Amino acid sequence: MVDFVRSEEVRRLEISLVQFYEVFIKTFEGKLNQLTLVRIVIDISGSIPDATQRIAFIQSLTEVPKVIEHKEASVYAKAVLAELHIAIGSQLSLIEARGILDKAKVTLDETIGADAGVFSAYHRSSAAYYKVIGDFESFYSSALQYLGYTQLSSLEPKERIGLARDLVISALLGEKLFTLGELMENEILQTLRDTNESWLVEILTAFNFGDLNTWKILKEKYAKHIEHSDLRNKENVLNAKIKILSLIELVFNRPSGHRRLRFEEIAKNTDVPLNQVELLVMKALSLGLLRGTIDEVEEVVNFTWVQPRILNLKQVEGMRTRLSSWIDNVKTVLDLIENEMTPELIN
Repeated sequence: MVDFVRSEEVRRLEISLVQFYEVFIKTFEGKLNQLTLVRIVIDISGSIPDATQRIAFIQSLTEVPKVIEHKEASVYAKAVLAELHIAIGSQLSLIEARGILDKAKVTLDETIGADAGVFSAYHRSSAAYYKVIGDFESFYSSALQYLGYTQLSSLEPKERIGLARDLVISALLGEKLFTLGELMENEILQTLRDTNESWLVEILTAFNFGDLNTWKILKEKYAKHIEHSDLRNKENVLNAKIKILSLIELVFNRPSGHRRLRFEEIAKNTDVPLNQVELLVMKALSLGLLRGTIDEVEEVVNFTWVQPRILNLKQVEGMRTRLSSWIDNVKTVLDLIENEMTPELIN
């Protein structure tokens, strides 16, 4: 039935799919798997050109008793309904969409082992909502979850490019987004690498490594691209963010026992004036990205913890090298102890 509704032959025949539903499918819809029914009806709704009428059509579906009882079907229908309200874009429609998504979330949380397509539909709609209201952090989270439940090949090329672009922009501008590894390792970035927007991936890579020097070069190299993107007029935000990321990278690359850093070293590596180092460190501490104590008198910071992160192969190799060094140091200490101890103590 799903294949029939989606078939090009049916579309070319210009059959009224809504009428087909009303006079045929409705007569036995209660016997269908309700999630399958919802998918069929949503496909049929695509033939309705008027947005208001399409919303009304799907709204009536969410009120069918058996659909309500079937949690997966209910969430799926509500997710699509919310996305249609979001597409309208008015303040009232966004409020309506938020209410629908909140109800769908409650139902989804009560559902064990839901179909991946249900999660996909919910997170897709949530991402669309957060994009419209400009919540970078929530969009980033929802969009990545959407990708986690969705085959990338099922998306149209234009949609893949748009989603990849929006994810990179959100990762760069989200004021609380400092763990970028999950996006860096996601195959959707390949979508941008193959287009004239590959410059976004270059900038994201620089930020992921907290590489200030590369950022300065790319900022000049792609000035025109930046000016015609959502990054325009955001230089202060981007500069502030990469300085924190460079501090994180500086601490992360130090062995755990050698994370006592002087203000001068931090200033040099993060490109901030000496008198602003303390503010930079306090910002990172307040965001929970680092832990440690500041000695204002000695002008040093003792870092005790750095936020875990997703590592690429280069970073893993760096950790392997540090681990090998640590093992060698431990062996040296053990050898020293064994050589210094008297036979009586050893026995």
